Amino acid sequence: MLIYSGYRDATETERIRQIYVTPDAAHWLVDRGIHAVGCEPAGIEHVPDGLFKYHWYDKDTPNLPSWPAHQNLLSNDVYIIEGLTNLDQIKGERVRFAGLPLPIPGASGCPIRAVAWREK
Repeated sequence: MLIYSGYRDATETERIRQIYVTPDAAHWLVDRGIHAVGCEPAGIEHVPDGLFKYHWYDKDTPNLPSWPAHQNLLSNDVYIIEGLTNLDQIKGERVRFAGLPLPIPGASGCPIRAVAWREK
């Protein structure tokens, strides 16, 4: 599943507008048998909340579990693909998608070559 949100980077006059997947939404995706979810922002969860409200990058954070949507998706074998571009060109369409990873042994994540195509 690819999520198009209209995400765009910040400008001098506008802050970043980030969509995100909540823990409940992650459960919803898992319940529907989704195998992978891709989005435009660099993070599928609300990054400012994770950094500044819950302090999930701090090792001693009292706000656990950290990154709960990630944990739910990954523990149910749902791949997370972040930082996609040009989703506006395929919004509302049914397309085929492939994320071609780099062959890095033992890696838990890596850059991919993301491709989508329409079937005729």
